[in-house]
Amino acid sequence: DFEMHLFNKVGDTLKLKIKGDKFYFDRTKSGLIDFEKSFGGTIHQMSIDKLPMGETEFRMLLDWSSAEIFINKGQYVMTEQIFPKEAYTQLLIINFGTQPLNLKGFASSPVKRIW
Repeated sequence: DFEMHLFNKVGDTLKLKIKGDKFYFDRTKSGLIDFEKSFGGTIHQMSIDKLPMGETEFRMLLDWSSAEIFINKGQYVMTEQIFPKEAYTQLLIINFGTQPLNLKGFASSPVKRIW
């Protein structure tokens, strides 16, 4: 069980969480959300109940308007729109589990612009 918070200096926060057999995507404070009544009011979730025990790959592709999450090499995938007011520049990872959270191959890589 862990949670990742991506945030910026203007207070926008994107939260990603794995707890038990669920993955949660919380964009309720991710930036611009008030342009449509139902856009930012719900924390989205998906079941990850078939995830094997042990080491799991968690990959996120993030740009100015979307976040794509790939869990266990694409066994589970979620894509969400986000509209932060500024780029997320900080990351906080919180371990809620009883076992140590080991991060292997943790990296941040910029993607070349196509425009």
